Amino acid sequence: MGAFAFLLAGGGVVAVMNLTGSTPTPDEPTASSPSAPSASPDSEKDAPNAADTTPDLSDSTGLSAGALTAAAKKASVEPATVADATTSIDTALDSFFAPLEEGEKPEVPNVGKALADEIEIVQYERQDAGWTITGTPTMDDLEVVEVDDPSKPKAMTIRACVDTSDVTIKNSTGRDMTTKTATRSRSVFEMDLVKGEWRVTSRSLAGNADCSA
Repeated sequence: MGAFAFLLAGGGVVAVMNLTGSTPTPDEPTASSPSAPSASPDSEKDAPNAADTTPDLSDSTGLSAGALTAAAKKASVEPATVADATTSIDTALDSFFAPLEEGEKPEVPNVGKALADEIEIVQYERQDAGWTITGTPTMDDLEVVEVDDPSKPKAMTIRACVDTSDVTIKNSTGRDMTTKTATRSRSVFEMDLVKGEWRVTSRSLAGNADCSA
C-alpha cells in the first residue's frame, strides 16, 4: 500500500503525495488518472439541497468563490455542492500537514480507509523523526472531471493543483528541510456523498501532474 511520503531531493525536502504503491523516488513515474467515479454502497441516495447562492468557502482552500462557481457551472453542478466537496478535500490535505507533538495521536478526518491509513503513516513518520511543520497547502485550477448525476450527485471526481509553497518543514535540530522546487502538483480526488457529507475516498496524482503545463 502506497503512502504519502516526504521525498528527499538534494539537500532539501518537499512534501510529495504519492499513491504508486511504493516509496517514491525522483525518477518514479506518477500514477495514472483514475477512471470515472462510482458511488460507494454507503453513499446517500440524494444529495442535500443546495441553495442557489454564492458558495461560502474557507479562505484556507486558496480558491475564490468565482473560480469554484465557474468549475461547478462547467459540470452543471450546483456551486454549493462543489463548495462542500472542496472543503472536504481541504480538510483532508490539511491533516497531512497538521502538527503532531510527541505522544499525540493523529486526528484523521472522515475519509476513505486507505487514505486515513496514509494520513496516520505520514504523521507518525514525521513524529518519530522529530520533524515539525508549519503552514498549510492551498488549491487552484479546480475542475469537476466526472459526476454521476449533476442534478443529484452522489459521486464526483475533482481535479485541482495542490500548492505546498506555504509549507515549511524543519528537522529535530531546527534546520529548514524545505525545498522550493516541485511545490505544485495536479491531483485527482474521488468523492462520495456519505450521510449527507462529501468524503474523499482516494487521492492520486493526475496523469499530467505538472501544474505549469
